[in-house]
Amino acid sequence: MTGTATQPDAEDRRIVNLVKYVIYSCITFLAWEWCITFGFELQSIWRKTTPKYTKIVFAFPRYIAIISLTCNAMTLHRIHAIYNVDPEDCRLWQGLQALSAESMMVCLEVLLLTRLYALFERNCTFGCRMFAVLCLKIVAIVALDTFTIRNKSYGDACLAHSSPKTIIYSAVLGILMQTLIWSLTLYKHIRMYLDHGRKDIPLLSLVTRDGSWAFALVTVVCVGSLADAIIGIGHTTSNRPVRDLVYTLNITIISFVSSRLILNVQEFQARSLHLGRPRQCVDTIQIDTNHAATTIPLWHHSQISTPTTT
Repeated sequence: MTGTATQPDAEDRRIVNLVKYVIYSCITFLAWEWCITFGFELQSIWRKTTPKYTKIVFAFPRYIAIISLTCNAMTLHRIHAIYNVDPEDCRLWQGLQALSAESMMVCLEVLLLTRLYALFERNCTFGCRMFAVLCLKIVAIVALDTFTIRNKSYGDACLAHSSPKTIIYSAVLGILMQTLIWSLTLYKHIRMYLDHGRKDIPLLSLVTRDGSWAFALVTVVCVGSLADAIIGIGHTTSNRPVRDLVYTLNITIISFVSSRLILNVQEFQARSLHLGRPRQCVDTIQIDTNHAATTIPLWHHSQISTPTTT
C-alpha cells in the first residue's frame, strides 16, 4: 500500500469503487425484484388466510436484505470518506454484517428443511435429526465467525488484508449443509417418481427444481469465498476484492432465493386453481398425473407429502 493515512492508493481506490458498484447493483436488483413481484406478494402472502410462519419466513430475508444493503452502502460511504478507520470499528461493522447474513441463511435453511420434512411425510425422527443438524451448524458457524472476525486483519477503509483459516471451515460447512439438503431432496424426488410409475408430479418437480437452483446459487458464493480463502493463506494483501464482496453477494442471493421459493409455490397454487383443478379441501390441490389424480398438500402448511394415487 502506498497511500497516505487519509488518501487511498490506486489499488485501494479500485477495490473501494468495485465494492460500491456491487452494493449499488445488488440494491437495484433487489428493488427491481420487489417491484415486479409486489403485486402478487400482496395477493398471496399478505392475505389473512396465509399462516404467520409463511409471512415471517418470507418477509425477514426479503426486507432485511434491502435494509441491510442500504445501511451498508451508507456506512461504506462514510468509511471510505474517512479512509483511516480504527480496526476495532471495522470488526464491529463486520460482526453486524455477519449477524444479518447468518440470520438470513438460517431462515433460508429453515425454509428448505421445512420443504424437505414435508417430502419425508413429516417423519418425526427425520425432522428431529435435521433440526439437530441445523442447531449444530448454527453453533459452529457462530464460533467460526467470531474467531474469524477477531483475527482478521484490516487495512485502511476496512479492506480485509488477510483472513484466518477458519473462514475456510465456514465456507465448507455452508457447502456441506446445502449439499445435504439438495441431495435428500433429489433422492426423495427420484423415489417418489419411481414409486408412482414414473409419472410426472408437477408440485414435486417444482420443489426439486427450485431446490436445485437455490443450491447452485448459494453454493457459488460459498465456493468463491472458499477459493479466495485458500489462495490467500499466508498472504497479506488487499488486491483480491472477493473477501470484501462476499457479504453483499451472499445476502442478495439469500433474499432472492428465499422469496422466490415461496412465491413460486404460491404461483403454482394460483395457476392450478385457475385451470379448474378441483380442490378436496382448503389446503390441497388436485393434480392430474396422466391418467391418475394425485392430491398434494400445499407447502405453506408444511405438507408436501408423498402423493397417493386414487
